[in-house]
Amino acid sequence: MDGGFLDPESSSAYLSGWKVASMIDVVRRVLDSGPEDAALTQNGDVLLLTRFDGVLVKHRREEWWNHYPTANTALPG
Repeated sequence: MDGGFLDPESSSAYLSGWKVASMIDVVRRVLDSGPEDAALTQNGDVLLLTRFDGVLVKHRREEWWNHYPTANTALPG
């Protein structure tokens, strides 16, 4: 579309990616703040990340982490 309008599909993808990047930045800061065990879930029922005894493990790599490569590289594991 011309005239400075955003394509709804591309703007939606941008906003979704921006929201995920912001969320992962907060998660990284929380993890950096101390050694406690932690878990990250999406919508309260999809396990994405755990840290037990200092070991960070990403879950759902194919479905979620590979879909958001910026988030995947922001956290080790």
